[in-house]
Amino acid sequence: MSLLFIVQFLMGLSILVAASRQSWAFSRDGALPFSRFFRPISKRFGYIPLRTIWGCVFLAAILGLLALIAPAAAQALFSLAVAGNNLAWGIPILARVVWGQKKFKPGPFYTGDRWSVPIAWIAIVFLSFGILLSMFPVGGPNPTREPIPIYPTPFAHHTHKTSVLPCHH
Repeated sequence: MSLLFIVQFLMGLSILVAASRQSWAFSRDGALPFSRFFRPISKRFGYIPLRTIWGCVFLAAILGLLALIAPAAAQALFSLAVAGNNLAWGIPILARVVWGQKKFKPGPFYTGDRWSVPIAWIAIVFLSFGILLSMFPVGGPNPTREPIPIYPTPFAHHTHKTSVLPCHH
């Protein structure tokens, strides 16, 4: 159990590092609300965006409290986060494969002309499947036959039983 706690804590730290860097970059460019507040760099604490880091910590704590208040709201929020992340990865890949073939300049890691496009399509299918899966509810009602009302069908006129399929005598 303590290993899981340590792993989860370190994952949270890595997400916080990425989120605070990205949030600071957006604040630097004036693209976030309250950018002027989050933009300064703290010289006292080793030239880090301290306000942005604490802003991300505060926002993460609020989102974490959703799980305690309303599990359904937390599930919906986390599902949308997964879908949004997959969409953010998928759009550039799709744009490169569909519209950017002639404009694409390979970087230092390139799988070549033979494998690049098939790998991209596999990634698009995988990310689309992840989006689809994240849209389904995690739990829900488990209906049984008893509470479901069954009404007579137009084909059941030959018998007194209710039927979904036509009765053959």
